[in-house]
Amino acid sequence: MNTTTAQLLAIVSVDSAQRVRCQNPGCGHSVYRAIHVVRDGGELLVLGSTCFAKRYGSAQALGSASHGGGTGRVLTEQERELLAHNTAELVARFEAEERRKAEEQAAFVAEIKARETHFVRMLTAPALPAAAARPPGLPGLGRAGVPHWPWMKPTASFGYFKLHDGSAWVRVLHQNGQHVLVPWPVFEGWDEALPGHLGRPDLDLGGYVLANVQAAVAYLQKLGQPCKVFGNWRELVAGTR
Repeated sequence: MNTTTAQLLAIVSVDSAQRVRCQNPGCGHSVYRAIHVVRDGGELLVLGSTCFAKRYGSAQALGSASHGGGTGRVLTEQERELLAHNTAELVARFEAEERRKAEEQAAFVAEIKARETHFVRMLTAPALPAAAARPPGLPGLGRAGVPHWPWMKPTASFGYFKLHDGSAWVRVLHQNGQHVLVPWPVFEGWDEALPGHLGRPDLDLGGYVLANVQAAVAYLQKLGQPCKVFGNWRELVAGTR
């Protein structure tokens, strides 16, 4: 039998009490497990596994099934009726179901990317003027109102990440435009806590100079709580006490 025009559409199963007839010419046996649905020369065939292997040369002759993953999906009673009496409609339902799942997956991925983009924009957006970003008298500020990190850009926002292991990190924008991820509070071994692809630890700055802020945001959010964005130093101190 020529396999070049044949396509294995699905492998399904039904309840043993609801067997269907194998449609291979000359067979007619009732089958209920590993029922192969094949499109062959424009015709839809419902075949038992034995007849399928005989017809096409082996059980793997047509490769993987196009729908259902080839796991022997158990049909509902309604789907069983379609298999026996309207196979084309059953195949159409399989196709529609997979299109819907693909669309849902694509929408989910798009939503995750949109959230990450939103966080990155919030992290890198300008905040309040410098005078408001450096209020005197807050914990970690000197008499002149210098922030905890003297190298930071005073008008930039902060991103705060609280991880499930109890550690916390703050994304701080350097005056040179680089993003630095600082442990807050500092803990022993912080310079070996994150994977190298996120950035390099800088002992002088006291944090990781990030190679890609989007990748860092995604990584940290997988390990802890959603990122909190603070517009200035006052909000950061108050929001993380």
